[in-house]
Amino acid sequence: MKTRFEGLCLLSLLVSESPTEPFQQHCLGWLRGLQHLLQSQDPAPTMALGVAILHELLLFSSQLPELARDIGTNHIPGLLTSLLALKPECELSTLEGVKSCMTFYPRACGSMRGKLAAYFLARIDSESPQLQQLACECYALLPALGRGFSQGLRHTECWNQEVQGLLSTLHGVLGTLFQGSESDPLPYEGPGVELLLPPPPEGDTGFVLTLHNRFSGLARVLQLLLSKDFVAPVTVPVQDILDLVCRALNVTSKNINWFGDGPLKMLLLPSVHLDMLDVLAALILACGARLVRWGGLLGRLFPQVLSAWSGARDSVLPGQEKPFSAVRTRLYEVLELWVEVSGAASGVLQGGGAPSELLLAHLLSDITPPAEGTKVRPPPPHQTLKADPKPSAPKRPKLGEGGDAPPLHRKLEPAANSDVCRAALRALRRAVLTGGPLIKEETHRRLQELVVPLLLRLPQSEGPPGAPHGTPYASPPCRAALYQLLLALVLAPAPAGPPPLHCALRAFGQGQRDPALQVSSFCTEALVVANALARPWPPAGEEDGGGAGGGRPRRPVFVHYDKEEPSDVEISLESDSDDSVVIVPKRGGPPSPPSASKAGGVPLPPPPPPASPPLAPPEPPEEPGPPPAAAALAEATPGEPDPAVININSSEEEEEEEEEEEEEEDEDYGEEFFEEEEEEEEEEEFDEEEELGEEEYEEDEEEYEEEEGLSEEEEEEEEEEEEEGGTEEGQPLPPEPPAPPGDTGALVMEELDETAAMLADFIDCPPDDDKAPEAAL
Repeated sequence: MKTRFEGLCLLSLLVSESPTEPFQQHCLGWLRGLQHLLQSQDPAPTMALGVAILHELLLFSSQLPELARDIGTNHIPGLLTSLLALKPECELSTLEGVKSCMTFYPRACGSMRGKLAAYFLARIDSESPQLQQLACECYALLPALGRGFSQGLRHTECWNQEVQGLLSTLHGVLGTLFQGSESDPLPYEGPGVELLLPPPPEGDTGFVLTLHNRFSGLARVLQLLLSKDFVAPVTVPVQDILDLVCRALNVTSKNINWFGDGPLKMLLLPSVHLDMLDVLAALILACGARLVRWGGLLGRLFPQVLSAWSGARDSVLPGQEKPFSAVRTRLYEVLELWVEVSGAASGVLQGGGAPSELLLAHLLSDITPPAEGTKVRPPPPHQTLKADPKPSAPKRPKLGEGGDAPPLHRKLEPAANSDVCRAALRALRRAVLTGGPLIKEETHRRLQELVVPLLLRLPQSEGPPGAPHGTPYASPPCRAALYQLLLALVLAPAPAGPPPLHCALRAFGQGQRDPALQVSSFCTEALVVANALARPWPPAGEEDGGGAGGGRPRRPVFVHYDKEEPSDVEISLESDSDDSVVIVPKRGGPPSPPSASKAGGVPLPPPPPPASPPLAPPEPPEEPGPPPAAAALAEATPGEPDPAVININSSEEEEEEEEEEEEEEDEDYGEEFFEEEEEEEEEEEFDEEEELGEEEYEEDEEEYEEEEGLSEEEEEEEEEEEEEGGTEEGQPLPPEPPAPPGDTGALVMEELDETAAMLADFIDCPPDDDKAPEAAL
């Protein structure tokens, strides 16, 4: 090998590509070679490559128990010592190597905890962002070093001590940095002890910058401690952390003095607020919905910070970035995270308090594009009433005097304020989705009045793709977020107000033609959802009866009619639920009940349509001709008896004794009764056959038979009824008069009513007056 760098390149391939056995065999030798490299004075690039190889070697070796035990006992302390002794220009390599050792061999690094902590703290306020970030990440790993003892008790204690020490130090640095600028500071009252940090230089502007870097680094360590998964259960001091966040966010530009270091502190204040918002986001992720008890505090904190960073934002022209957008963007991201974690319990935009109204006003302001316009400057006071005595020659305007006319061309940002607009839209969408029914109807109305016209104007207001527009909606992610908010308003409307469904259908249809794939693809999906809401599929079992509504179910089949009649629908005896299949008759009439055609071979036409007067329950007595008994039976036939009281067998047992005594009278009366009913029925049959036709009846007959599904036992009973014709002794179905024909007809009518009702209720078996003439013979 010509150089050590080339040898390290080859070693990198060997470490990453070698199988397990060769790796286990040569790992210790490679590790000793790397340790020798760290003790040399090679250039920084060679050291960086050696540390990268060390990272992979420690990663793979920690997966092999025997090898890991040997390395942790005999090599890790020496590696740490060599890394800490590297020259200053190799500090990044030092921190990378130490981080690898602490990540994969934390127990072996416990003996050097104090030395490592001092090294990290000395670089936690570094001016190099990369070096500061590495120092913060390494310091956040300190509580997991060494042995954890029973159930990680030692690790838990170290974590709590680190958090409390960081809180105490952050309070002290914040008080020093903004001394005299806090109106009512919240002092730290926890058990933590301030960390041993080197004193910052005093007497120049570097003092303020060092304090700010130190505050930023410590806040980042606190954020990492809250966000990283820990090896043992810990207790998060929520109130102490929220006190620090509120104290830092209470410092505003109005409280800072403009003399001395005031302007520099003003420049650093947005960065301080961003650091505290990052800590708040880490706290929300760590604790989740358990922070709901502090929801009121957070609900007041969000609009307070927005109000502090809202100055001089209304006078910005299109194409200009509004000031303080970075803080507002980060706050909206934290707000979205809080609503996502806590759901409707967050209380965001719920209720009519001042914080909710103020937060809504800020959200609407950030999602509204700036209006195109110019301000007309008033004339000077001395020219207001003065008249020009003589017309003078026109003067050539000087450079910079453009009058009141807007400039034809000006410098602008193509997608100005798109970040804050997108963050506000996402926060609004999340709040509407999780708590839409709890948000006031007035808030829904204001959102709809802003979002819907804005989306409908987008296709007309945009030029060619890629052309600078100077509005946030020139950015595809912003337009996609606006469409997502509209879909949220459709899915979670106010309880007392309708969703903007039809407007959404039009807007999503226009959005499908958006030049950005991100926008058009989402609009396609949203259009499918909106169409499903606008034209929902009918539930199973009601697809074929859409025009019905309100009819009562019929016993043989479930039929819906265009015109609702009391006797249109009856409950099926074979089903006790409403989950049956809906069958619509071809001509609007119900399917005919099973007649005696199975036994006698003569098909009967279906009953008249429901709209005809003879089928309505109150109107059958108007038909001329039938005797009182026949009228009672015809009235009982289309009725709706309760299926729960149908019991043919019990009535047969009660009537057997009477049938033996009065057999001859029963036969004579039955023949006379059926002859009269058959004549009337034949007349009705021919009229109905002319209207409906035998072919349609046969189709309805087949559908009814399939739907009814009579058992073989019931069919045999029907055949026996038709063969006996009410003349044999012991038959259960024919009407049974209680007295001879010569007696009064009141008792006969009563018994006929009971028998006719039982006949009509028995699986829709037609009464004898509906049978063909052959069945009575």
